[in-house]
Parts: sequence; C-alpha cells; structure tokens
Amino acid sequence: MEDFVAAFDTTVDDALFWLTDHVAFIFDGARALLEELFDAVQWLLLLPPFSVTAALVGLLAFAALDHGGG
Repeated sequence: MEDFVAAFDTTVDDALFWLTDHVAFIFDGARALLEELFDAVQWLLLLPPFSVTAALVGLLAFAALDHGGG
C-alpha cells in the first residue's frame, strides 16, 4: 500500500508541476476574472449606507423564507 501511495503522490506532484509550467495563463486568467467579480460585488455592497444594505439583505431573507426557502 505504501508503494501505491508514494507512486500516486509522485504522479500528482508531476501533474501539478506540469500544469503550473504549461497552462499557468489559464489560472492567471481565472484569478483575474474572480478578483474583478469579487471587487464588483464588494463595490455594489458598499455603495449604499450599511443600514440600507442590511435592510435589503433582511428583505431578501424574509422573501426567501416566505416562499418556502427555509
């Protein structure tokens, strides 16, 4: 069993090294896309005053529970 685990570990390590060497641009693009998405959501949530955001989240939760969401 230890031989299998060692071989599996080596194979996974080699695959990860290959991925980072050859397709790092995909991971960089995904990271950039997600960072922009998170920045946009943060901007949207911080745009109104906190009390307005809290009230909207509360209304959404109430509506979700009213329609059988919980």
